[in-house]
Amino acid sequence: MYVERLLQINMATLAALATLLLGMGQRSTALPLLMMVAAILSVWLTDVTGWLRLNRAVANLAALAAVVLSLRELLRVGGGSDVLGLANLLVYLQIVLLFQKKNERVYWELAVLSLLQVVVAAAYNQGAQYGLLLILYMLTGISALALLSTYRQWQRSRPEAKSPRPPGGAGRWPLDRRPSSFAGTAAGRPHSALGREWFARLATMGFGTLVVAALMFFAVPRVGARAWRGAVAAARQVVGFDDRVVLGELGQIIESREEVMRVWLSDPTSGEPHPMLSELYLRGVVLARYEDCAWSPGENGPGSVGPLAVFSAPKPMPNHPLVQQKIEILPTLDHNELFAIWPFLPIELNRNLWIDRPRSRLVRPNEQRFVRFDYKLGTTALDGNVQVPLVPCEDVREVESLLQSPELPRLDALAAEWIRHSGLPPEDRIARARVLERRFHDPNLFQYSLEGQQRDPKLDNIEDFLTKNPRGHCEYFATALVLMLRSQGIPARMVIGYRCDEYDRLGDFYQVRQLHAHSWVEAYLEPEHVPDELFNERPRRWAAGGWLRLEPTPGALGSAAAGDTLFGRVDRGVRRLQSLWENYVMDMDRRRQWEAVYRPVADAVSGAFKQASDPQWWLGLPSRIWRLLSPGAWFAAGGWWRWLVAVVAIGSAVVVLTRFAPQLAAAARWLWNWLARLGVSKAGRRRTEIEFYGRLESVLGRHGLVRRVGQTQYEFAAAAGERIAAISGRRRLALLPRQVVDAFYRVRFGHLPLDSTLVEAVESALAELETVE
Repeated sequence: MYVERLLQINMATLAALATLLLGMGQRSTALPLLMMVAAILSVWLTDVTGWLRLNRAVANLAALAAVVLSLRELLRVGGGSDVLGLANLLVYLQIVLLFQKKNERVYWELAVLSLLQVVVAAAYNQGAQYGLLLILYMLTGISALALLSTYRQWQRSRPEAKSPRPPGGAGRWPLDRRPSSFAGTAAGRPHSALGREWFARLATMGFGTLVVAALMFFAVPRVGARAWRGAVAAARQVVGFDDRVVLGELGQIIESREEVMRVWLSDPTSGEPHPMLSELYLRGVVLARYEDCAWSPGENGPGSVGPLAVFSAPKPMPNHPLVQQKIEILPTLDHNELFAIWPFLPIELNRNLWIDRPRSRLVRPNEQRFVRFDYKLGTTALDGNVQVPLVPCEDVREVESLLQSPELPRLDALAAEWIRHSGLPPEDRIARARVLERRFHDPNLFQYSLEGQQRDPKLDNIEDFLTKNPRGHCEYFATALVLMLRSQGIPARMVIGYRCDEYDRLGDFYQVRQLHAHSWVEAYLEPEHVPDELFNERPRRWAAGGWLRLEPTPGALGSAAAGDTLFGRVDRGVRRLQSLWENYVMDMDRRRQWEAVYRPVADAVSGAFKQASDPQWWLGLPSRIWRLLSPGAWFAAGGWWRWLVAVVAIGSAVVVLTRFAPQLAAAARWLWNWLARLGVSKAGRRRTEIEFYGRLESVLGRHGLVRRVGQTQYEFAAAAGERIAAISGRRRLALLPRQVVDAFYRVRFGHLPLDSTLVEAVESALAELETVE
């Protein structure tokens, strides 16, 4: 009964876990809660007490009712409804099985149905928590199969399951006439047969399965160019970056996790990654004109677009060092606009990188839109590990039209009221802008939402947002703040780009997805409004004023500060785990597999081969070993890991040497003999073939001509030939040493033999050189 009870609990847990995985994909809690209640009640009412057990007829009727309930969803086509109907049917059938009297057939049916649920759950776009629960499901499933196998043997060994053989049977084996029995305890041990050893082997099996599955997942080559993200996820309509904004045009916005670009930040000299504690704001398009609920960039001037190299760029500041930003645009982003941290410096020539100065945007040619496009720029907008909110304005003409605003009396009155309550003077432009910005972060006034809202057709959409229905996405918040700033005489504009904090620690880059598309505000500050500590540092840098980045969208501020709290660290760890899951599990296509698995292995093997063939590396090996083993390194702060590695290495070496000592000794003897034979044959052949060069150095040494350290054989032969010609007075002797060295190079480095003509020429040259007195 002990084995059977464990099996019943295990199977109920397996069914609950499978339904939980399915509910996570459907974003529903109804089915998991229903299955959890059914699993608990079935163990008590059906398995333990036996108060509620469905007979075969009632169970068949219940299964038929489950099919009828799911038939509506199964017959609907499109949008993943067929998958949803199949999932519901599996859950209902499992509940029916849980309330039946259990036997081997019922247990197998429960296991198969739970596995089918997991397969259906994989069709949904799952997060990292799905992977963790999937590991738990796998361990539970292995335990269930082991218990089921033990239960089957126990069932077959019961006395009533096997009758004794008649006395007239084979008398040679007396025990064959007795019925077999199932041992409830291990031989010589007081505890149950399902004790420590059984669970230890189960844990070993689970760990081994995880290792083998991980190796197969990462090592087996992908045959498709794109990762499979599930049929349901692929059918959903999504919204990402767009170079135009029309308020009220979009309905419900569904965020897309499609990757569009990657950003590497590094030191331009050392190449070391530059870590960040704040989000990255990548500017794409600047929108200056608002009319009829729509934003547009404004008109370009003649000849305003040109190669980036023809424009001047800001110089680095002492406290804002230059940081390199390498940006790779993926083919999934088919826009001419490019993205970067502003301000920037062009640090390499790229003829396909153009700038539209009046619109403050980077662009690329049309023929480059649908291919992978990468470029490098420098930036001075990073103060340590934070992107600064205030950057210089490069052209004062950019602000000429940034006070334009339609007639919006309700918006103007609300902005004036907020400013009046703040009591700030008009000359404190930064403080006034911050007051308006903070108002939008008040949860009692505004709420962020991706759902489309019903707006009053008699009002401008932004006035309806401010006064009647204060719910919307980032475009509403940015529009409201820009127009409010303009109503108070502060030039402002909307910026469309990406805001990203998803960092890939394995690749040391920021991964930008469509869902990171964002709108924010830039307010113009005249030179007299720039803080004195910045203006006095470099007045020429702020001669045209500056741009102050403002973030009116709720939930976007304070991410860097939250990182120092316990909640912030936990949140950062969860987001890091989610990033690893998205990048190296869900997005593991052929290209990502090459970048994350194959190329690092190939680079490691190539690097190891280069080091092994580099004499300088071997010459420096003793000093590196000494630094590694020096007492200062072992007892320094953080040196504990050296002790740990040493203990593990020594322990592993002792185990290997004691276990495989004879085999290792035999292998070492074979390798030594093979190398000895190979070395003798090659060395002897090489001495035979290049013996003539040694004779040349001996002949020249008699005249005091010795090759210096670092001097090549050819350089030595040229200098020695000139000296011999001067000593002997015979000019033609100057070419003889070089003739011998040419033959030496042919044998030593070309691995080519000397024919009879070349041998005679070398011997003749050496003989003539030996005649010089």
